[in-house]
Amino acid sequence: MLEDGGFVTSEQVDGKRVYTITESGRKLLAERGEDSDALSDGGTGTERSVMRDSAFKFIAAVRQGVTHEDPRVREQVRGIVDEARKKIYKLLAE
Repeated sequence: MLEDGGFVTSEQVDGKRVYTITESGRKLLAERGEDSDALSDGGTGTERSVMRDSAFKFIAAVRQGVTHEDPRVREQVRGIVDEARKKIYKLLAE
């Protein structure tokens, strides 16, 4: 997802995927640095737990969609996932 957002690039090196942060990624880190410090220092464990639970539920739904017998359903699920990813990156860029 970071690669799709232009925040990192990747390449195969000795059979392993190696990631390199881009200038856009450095800028995002600089802009978000204070926010991420607040999340790790403050009483936000509950927020992270709620987000993690939502992500796991989303992934479970996607898995069901990916294995659905109807190819039209699988294609619709892919579209929903792509749209959600794009919306998240747009929100983060604001």
